[in-house]
Order: sequence, then structure tokens, then C-alpha cells
Amino acid sequence: TAAILYNELAILTGKLNLSLNVLTSQEFYKLACKFIALGLCQYSVKGSHSHSMLLFRPISRDTLKQTMVDLVYKKHQEVLGCFSDQPYNCLALDAGTTFNVQYLHFVLENTLAGLPPYPCRSDILLGSKATHYVPVIRKGLYFLSVAKVKIGSIVIDGNTAQLKAFNPKWKRSIYHSTTLDNPKQIIIIPCLCHRCHNAYKYQAEHNGEILTIVSKLHTIASQYNQEKNLKDPICFTYCETRWAYDFYIESFIINNMETSSFEAPRG
Repeated sequence: TAAILYNELAILTGKLNLSLNVLTSQEFYKLACKFIALGLCQYSVKGSHSHSMLLFRPISRDTLKQTMVDLVYKKHQEVLGCFSDQPYNCLALDAGTTFNVQYLHFVLENTLAGLPPYPCRSDILLGSKATHYVPVIRKGLYFLSVAKVKIGSIVIDGNTAQLKAFNPKWKRSIYHSTTLDNPKQIIIIPCLCHRCHNAYKYQAEHNGEILTIVSKLHTIASQYNQEKNLKDPICFTYCETRWAYDFYIESFIINNMETSSFEAPRG
């Protein structure tokens, strides 16, 4: 039916990250009608082109947009239903910035049940202090409780504000919330990746000798990408929020510099 085709158009638009104007354009509609007409011709249907236009009507931009919203909501409910069937789940909290707006991302995990990680929501953070984290975390946990998704553990990035937000000794922490069921039974797990990242970043910024080496590493990576030939591979570059990239930069230099046309600075 046409409704099924419209759903497929909405799914294709989302999968390929297309503009809403692509599959709602007259150009696409005319092309789709030609495909239908070709099929009708195989069965010797007279006036196949006019028949194709009667069988398949163009979809408007607003209809396509609403169809995408409806499908996403349905899929969202289905995934949450899979997690709600589990006795316990893990929730990962990760703060990130997009276009200078800070968000807290909520990602559901349950590897024992074979469920892939699911980013279930993102909320705006109005600051980076514990007082900013607490209401956002409460809101997210309440949302999951309404969806009957039971949380047994929470992985946090280990920064001071998040640690304080889950500190039972602080009277304004998550543990003193009246909207949560048994918050003290939730196991709090600092993320090992973030701990390694933060430890390396601290040493790189406070140890003079390490800072000198790291600075040269970043300079070499930047100069290489600017001066390399087209046939040479691209090197990782320094990322302020991903200090572990330095390991990839070092590995790249060791494995590629001898065969590259680039001459790294000495010393």
C-alpha cells in the first residue's frame, strides 16, 4: 500500500540522513512513477504512466516529517520495552558539548541480554557543577522509571561534579531524591576510560617534561597533515576532549614516518 511506501521513504530518509526535500521533490516523484510505469508495461497495461500517477501520490514534506516522528517514537518504545523486560540494566552518563551547548547523554546498556547500547535521551546542562547535574540526572532516571526500566548500575565519567552528585553524604545529591526508588541500591561505577584519560591529561598539563614531549607530538601530527603528499595516509591529530588520540599519533609516527615523504623536525 501507499502507507507502507511512505514508511519506507521515511526510513530511507533517516538512514541516509537525507534532506526532507529530496524524496518529496517533483523530480523524485516523476522518477518513481516511471519505475511503476515500467512494471505496468511488463503486464501490457495501457496508459501505464497515468496509472502510475493514480497508484502513487506524491508525499508532502510535512507528511514525511510526521511519518518519521511516528516511526521513531514507535521504535523508541519498542527498544525501551526490551530493556524494561530485564531485571536490571546499566546506565552510562556522558557529558558532551555540541555547538557550545552542553548536554548529558543517557545510554542504556545490557550486554548480558545481548542488547546493543541505546542512547535513550539527551538533556541540556546549564552548567558543570553538581547542582546542575542533579536535576538533569533526576529527570532522566524518572523518565526511565516511568518506562519501567530498572537500573542496577550507573557508569559516570568520574569528574568532580558527577561524583558529588552521587555522594550520599551531600544532602542535595541523587541519594536524597524522593522521586527515585531505592537509589542507594544502584552501584556507581567510574568509567575506566575517563579515568585513564583524566590521569594522562593531568600529567601532560602539570609535568614539564611530559608536556614538552606531548607538545612536539601534536606539532608533528599537525605539520605532517599540512605537508604530506596526497598518496600519504592521514595522521590522527590532537583533540582536546580525546587525549587518548595521542597514542594513535605516536603509533602512526612509528609505523609510517620511515615510508612517508614528510621529514619530522629533529629533537
